Amino acid sequence: MSRTQGVSSMFICLLLAIKVMSIGIIVPVYFDPSEDGNSCTDWQPLISAVSSHPDLPFFIIVNPDSGPGSGKKPDSDYQSCIPELRTSANTNVKILGYVSTQQGTRTSSKVTGDISKYAGWGSAYRPDGIFFDEGASNFVSVYSTWATDAYDSFSFVALNSGVEPNAQYFSIVDLICTAENFYADFSLSDITISPSAPASKQSVILHDGPTTPDSTLISELESLGIGALYLTDVAYDVGLPSEWTTFVGDVNSAN
Repeated sequence: MSRTQGVSSMFICLLLAIKVMSIGIIVPVYFDPSEDGNSCTDWQPLISAVSSHPDLPFFIIVNPDSGPGSGKKPDSDYQSCIPELRTSANTNVKILGYVSTQQGTRTSSKVTGDISKYAGWGSAYRPDGIFFDEGASNFVSVYSTWATDAYDSFSFVALNSGVEPNAQYFSIVDLICTAENFYADFSLSDITISPSAPASKQSVILHDGPTTPDSTLISELESLGIGALYLTDVAYDVGLPSEWTTFVGDVNSAN
């Protein structure tokens, strides 16, 4: 085989590798599994979607009480419902524990304390990673320290800066929400993609959008190579989109 043929073959393999990469769904699950605390009723649509789309990545952010809560363990419904999301068959799921950072100004001991609480949860319902919310766009050293602490116990770390952050963040975490906004205020131009800010490490969270998911926007974000997105017609912390099943189907079809 000639050198030119070898390079061509490598290029084709690279294209195929890029093609199989999927845009995922990041879900801020800032509501309890159920109102009665005895079942997973409010999480059932999410549990069903995860099981029905085994090739679609899901990044699910759990938030019992603006973080892990004051106790060593979460309420019993979290203990029983997180395992339903992450069964042995659902290898497409990463459960992320919510940690508030208050734009980098929260007391460091409280941030690391939340990380430690999640790390102390039982193995059946313990998160796979940490989601740092309320991220500052230019406190790299602070978040680098917190990310290092998180990686001591977890394999995945995400950050929500909500806007384009300092590019150095991309070297310290796995996924960054670079656009969190009202649907009507979002533009594709809000996203900056470069070698130091790869699309695959970016996520987009848009709320108060149309009831019917914007399939065109979903396809556009997929074509950019964005790592994950969430598009909802409600305030994103009050429940799943009205047409959740349609949204999941649209994202799956875009891949």
